[in-house]
Amino acid sequence: MPKKLSNYAIFKVYGRPETFKCDKCKRVLQKGWSDEDAIAEMRERFPGIEPTDILVLCDDCITIFSP
Repeated sequence: MPKKLSNYAIFKVYGRPETFKCDKCKRVLQKGWSDEDAIAEMRERFPGIEPTDILVLCDDCITIFSP
């Protein structure tokens, strides 16, 4: 019986521009939007915080921190 595919895209070559690594679960996943768009939203929602000061989280991990 073939092994069931994961819901997450795990890439052998980490660091490709279309992927990111979640800082909590450490999975390597496909990006849903560009870095520029994500940084622009972060700066709008959290003024004064630099991109180097944040954690990058996947959708599953962000729900843990959301009320």
